Amino acid sequence: MTASSNERVKRHRALQRAGLIALTIRVDPVELAHLLAETGFLPPGNDDRPALASALERAIAVWART
Repeated sequence: MTASSNERVKRHRALQRAGLIALTIRVDPVELAHLLAETGFLPPGNDDRPALASALERAIAVWART
C-alpha cells in the first residue's frame, strides 16, 4: 500500500471504532450553502468545500438528535 492508501485505511478504521460511517453524496453546493446558511449552520458567503462539509456534519448531528 502507498502512504495515501495507508492513511485512508487508518481513517476508515478510526471511523469504524467510533461507530461512524463516511458517505459520498451528490448535492448542489449552492443549494446546500443556502440551506445551511438559512438554518444557521453556515455563515452567509462562506461556501468553500471544507466549510460546507463542517457545517453539514454539525447540522446532521443536531438533526439526528431530534
